[in-house]
Amino acid sequence: MSTRSGAVFSPYQDSQAILAHIPFNVELQLRKDHEVREHASQGNPDDYYIDPEDDEDCEPNDEKKTETSPVITNSATQDAIEFAHLKGRARLKRLRRKKARMDMKTQDPFRLPFATSIKRVAKKRRSQSKPVVTKVFIKNAKSTSSGWLGHPKPLPASSGQDVESLLEKEGFAYVDWDGYSTHPVVDQVDGIVIGVLAGQPTELGWKGAVTRFADDMRNVREKISAGGKGKETRRGKFYSDTVGIGFGNGRKCASNFRQDSIKSELYRALCDTSALRIAHFQASVFATYAPRVHEYYRSNMQSLLDHNPHLHHNFPRSTFAACTFNLGPRTTTLPHVDRSNLAWGWCAITALGNFNADLGGHLVLWDLGLVIRFPAGATILIPSALLTHSNIPIAEGEERFSFTQFTSGCLLRYVHNGFCTDKEFLEKATKEQLQNREDERASRWSKGLAMLSKVAEFV
Repeated sequence: MSTRSGAVFSPYQDSQAILAHIPFNVELQLRKDHEVREHASQGNPDDYYIDPEDDEDCEPNDEKKTETSPVITNSATQDAIEFAHLKGRARLKRLRRKKARMDMKTQDPFRLPFATSIKRVAKKRRSQSKPVVTKVFIKNAKSTSSGWLGHPKPLPASSGQDVESLLEKEGFAYVDWDGYSTHPVVDQVDGIVIGVLAGQPTELGWKGAVTRFADDMRNVREKISAGGKGKETRRGKFYSDTVGIGFGNGRKCASNFRQDSIKSELYRALCDTSALRIAHFQASVFATYAPRVHEYYRSNMQSLLDHNPHLHHNFPRSTFAACTFNLGPRTTTLPHVDRSNLAWGWCAITALGNFNADLGGHLVLWDLGLVIRFPAGATILIPSALLTHSNIPIAEGEERFSFTQFTSGCLLRYVHNGFCTDKEFLEKATKEQLQNREDERASRWSKGLAMLSKVAEFV
């Protein structure tokens, strides 16, 4: 035969085939994947998921190359086989996670499914974070005699709160925070992490979630207040409401905060995906920078929910018992201390709204002498039962909300008493139990402070 150019060749002329060994036994691997998929449709995900690092047949094996028959292939064929192999494993991994979540909800719908371990990437970022070193605080801090609550103390005057006067007259330090980077707040003497400027995620969708949450809070306030300017409280003049689990104020057992039918419907709509993202971000930062306190919250909350499964927990991956929606329209607080919260515990605060963070909304920590720029979308965690804190007012026409999570010290005392009040405990306690109670009262404050992390642990 010949071509148009005149070249002559034989149709039976031998052509050289390209022989290659792929990095694993194809027949064996395809058979294994088929068996895995068969098992996946009817078995436990923990049984059928195979970690590629543990699967010896997926690795090259020089001893098995002699048993592998030559295969005519090219790079496109090999890439397709490897892609299908990886795609199948990713699907199995997703199925495994989904079934584990469903099993948890089915077997124990009241168990908190949040992880207590810290991700490797979170530990790395924690070790690289630059601390904000403050003056001595922990040695001067006080709790009540029982060690559960913050100690009462005089509050500074609420008038004349602006950045310039605090810096010039009071000698405060200004923290020009961008609202994204993470900085632990550290006591300069003991190196104890008092709180953390948590920042905010840079991932796609976070800004949208913050904006939607602020819009939802505005809508809730308008329906509740019918356009009013807010009610006067010790924290300031703005609308706020608390949702979650609490104890005290005459209650003989832990219960959910009372909500009327209108508020209940509104807050159910408010706690959508946006609220979940913010609440779970707050909880994850809490677990990263105060892991022992976080575990203390977690274990006590789980005991409480096991004891009374009728209690409604706000967010599934949060250890905090309650949250407060500060609905504005201009949420800026007066100097105050939330002394009913656990004395050595933390409170998470996220700022929301539309305001100029350079001119207002700053977080003032009076005991530490700090004025912190606090832009919308950012989160800060502080021991609100110990630190006197407030906000710089925002300008007229601006709007600011905040979302906080906390746990009452009275609630944790109720759990510690064996799910009863102090009066009930004292009526039925033995002499040995009474003696143990006094010993615990004397050491609770020091043991609580020992749960706080030291910055040296993060290195």
